[in-house]
Amino acid sequence: LLGSVAPLLAGLQLQELVPLLRSAVGSSATHLASSIATSIQGRLTNTEVMPALATEALDALARGNFSMQNLPAELLKVVEGAPFDLTASIVASLGLHGVEGKELKLCASFLSARPQQLRGLPQATLLRLVVAATKSMTLATALLNTLTSAVVSSLHCWNMDDVSKLLLAMAKLGSSTDEQSGLAQLFSH
Repeated sequence: LLGSVAPLLAGLQLQELVPLLRSAVGSSATHLASSIATSIQGRLTNTEVMPALATEALDALARGNFSMQNLPAELLKVVEGAPFDLTASIVASLGLHGVEGKELKLCASFLSARPQQLRGLPQATLLRLVVAATKSMTLATALLNTLTSAVVSSLHCWNMDDVSKLLLAMAKLGSSTDEQSGLAQLFSH
């Protein structure tokens, strides 16, 4: 069955493959999702792919846990023209899977350099980024202080369940000096 899928996938455009991958991942169709992910990765090498579409594809790959070590470098190619919320989602997915490295640090620094845009992210994305920082030292060092400021600015709107998840994640971050300043900022509000 999977052998007959490849020719069908070859005839689809990238914008058709992305929702297909999201559906396959969501329904736990692992082998099908893997085939779709491979097809998407082949299409991303096309330099004519628009940054917004490339970012959608990268987000689908990241959420499906495909090609995680290569995604930061791929994201860096399109980050300037990419939707900020999708960039943050991809960075969160990478961190949640424990990805490290200089490319991820550059992606996190891109987010950190835009505190106003961070503040505008949905609380679910902010929470994912904080939790991701507990699993990726790269994210913790490059993003946590700016991220904490963004969280503090919207914390009054958070529900108690998400606040408890946030506090648990922040408590897991440990005792490094940079992380402590972010914790102090959070707990002072």
